[in-house]
Amino acid sequence: MKRKFDLTYSLLVLAIIFAIGFIVLLAKENSKLKARIINALSNPDAASGNISGPPELQAGDLAAPFEAKDLDGKLLSVKYGGKSKYAFYLFSPFCGACMKQTAMMSNLMLQVKAGGYEPVALSLEDPGERRDQLAVIEKNSTILVMPNLAIQRTFRVTSIPMLALVSGDGKVEWVHYGILSDGKFNEISARFGSAR
Repeated sequence: MKRKFDLTYSLLVLAIIFAIGFIVLLAKENSKLKARIINALSNPDAASGNISGPPELQAGDLAAPFEAKDLDGKLLSVKYGGKSKYAFYLFSPFCGACMKQTAMMSNLMLQVKAGGYEPVALSLEDPGERRDQLAVIEKNSTILVMPNLAIQRTFRVTSIPMLALVSGDGKVEWVHYGILSDGKFNEISARFGSAR
């Protein structure tokens, strides 16, 4: 009889030790989870896993390669690592501020093209019936439609219009958010040897 009691007692002690170990493990994992939650609440950009650094694209950042369709539905890809440099103009055909500066942007795209950059206008929405209003921009640049939010995140689009110059290795050289004032227009034009 004594032997049966010792075995039951031993099993009970083992079960208690296992339970205490399990509780300690849960407490440690709970602490780690709390730390992650606090970090996520204090730094939402880092917690998202998609965006690193400042919320807006800035000079010195690397632009991600991407694919998007042109106005005729042809899939085109933008890749870095070659000699091609890009001037990206991000806009929406439904943005009043964007559409007010189409003539200015067309002129600027002509200048950047002469300066060795490939001008690419990126529409964040399908223009649909407004395609004819984009003829001024289309004259001097390729227009790609990129309504995919994942692509918009690669440029960290926080506001439009947006203009970015990207080197052949994908490094952002210059970026501007909002309407181009005469001063900003002259600043970017001066890079290409012309200003108004």
